[in-house]
Amino acid sequence: MSTPSTDSGDGFETERLVVRGWHLADVDAFFDLYRRWEVARWLGSTPRALETLDEQVQALEAVPEASQVALLDAIARRHDEAQAAIPALLQRYLDGDLAGLLSLQYDAIDGEPALHAPLDDLLEQLLRRRNERMAQRLQPALRQGRAFAAMGALHLQGAEGVPARLQRAGW
Repeated sequence: MSTPSTDSGDGFETERLVVRGWHLADVDAFFDLYRRWEVARWLGSTPRALETLDEQVQALEAVPEASQVALLDAIARRHDEAQAAIPALLQRYLDGDLAGLLSLQYDAIDGEPALHAPLDDLLEQLLRRRNERMAQRLQPALRQGRAFAAMGALHLQGAEGVPARLQRAGW
């Protein structure tokens, strides 16, 4: 496996994989081209989902009910704070600050230590386990030589994100 090279702090590249940040200029191409499976087919690719709707629902259902209730109760009690945090969340997203996006989740529960375990339960099911599945399912497409994958921003972040998992797998 080659050592990753940085792309001006905007991702990394190995001999077999390029990961770069999303740019506002990508919007038209993304929504006009890549979301249309018929275009992917025309380009010679076989579009596939990285997970099924049932798997997404199962991930939600796997979050313990007590954790779901605790987090829903907190968001209901702290609705105004959550609304006030949206501009910061959006700015971190636009800045490509993925670690900052995740830290906002923890900042939101600061002062309520009882919410740390429920948030960890949520992130385990909705991010970490799904990241593993997505990374595994991307590998056959990568072996074929070309792949395009779209997923939520937090699936890209950190050592447990999909790109890091792919890199550890030799991509």
